Amino acid sequence: SEMIYVGDDPVLDIEAAAQLGIHTIWITPNDKPQTKIHDSASEVISSIDELPEAVSAISAKLSSNSAAG
Repeated sequence: SEMIYVGDDPVLDIEAAAQLGIHTIWITPNDKPQTKIHDSASEVISSIDELPEAVSAISAKLSSNSAAG
């Protein structure tokens, strides 16, 4: 099974989960500055309303990776 960690703190949430190999979704409002953590997140959204689309995008990536391998 797969797990996705959703958080708003780039270090405590996104970087920590990514280091454990967990897929991440970073919720960052548009007015927050972007950081290098942006590259660590599997998906980046600016509103919780975008969560279903972000989960679908990660799922699609996983499906295409398992089909290729």
